[in-house]
Amino acid sequence: MVGHRGALPNNFTPLSQIKPCCGPMGKTVEDVKIGLEVLFHERLNLHDPFVPPAPFRHALYESAYKGKHKIGYFDSLDTSPSASFMKRAVHIAKEALERKGFTMIPIRFADEDIKEARDIFIGLVVNYMLGPMVKLLDDNYESPLQCYKLTIMFWKTNFVFRNILLGLLRLTGNSRIADSAKNLRPLS
Repeated sequence: MVGHRGALPNNFTPLSQIKPCCGPMGKTVEDVKIGLEVLFHERLNLHDPFVPPAPFRHALYESAYKGKHKIGYFDSLDTSPSASFMKRAVHIAKEALERKGFTMIPIRFADEDIKEARDIFIGLVVNYMLGPMVKLLDDNYESPLQCYKLTIMFWKTNFVFRNILLGLLRLTGNSRIADSAKNLRPLS
């Protein structure tokens, strides 16, 4: 979310309290471990009143190398197939983990589960990002960027007219668009 250009000049986003980071990164696992030891140092966590202390646990880290661990993986989804280089990367990682003694279990997601997750995600994005953005724009008597106008118009449309539009989309062979657009509605 940080750095995402929204429809407002101040990069407004209701999820701005979630700060992404790109690390820790390192050349080896040991480098990452050292970085995590610093990030989760007991004294550093005690100085932050908003985060409970979460010290690095060496015993827990070491236990990851002992015993049998099962890791689920998937290299593609039926609803949106992965590119061959992505599948190759997953299989290289899978083989490396198997050589280390991990048990790799292939996971298959049902199409219905993927569709439900997508619907939930779209509903959350629309209601917790688009909705507050539209309200703020309206409160400031501003109009959204051109690329958002059609989506916002559909989102603000009343229930009856929205369902007529969705029906017309399905009748004209645009059921995929209709299935995605059905989530562009205010949720309670």
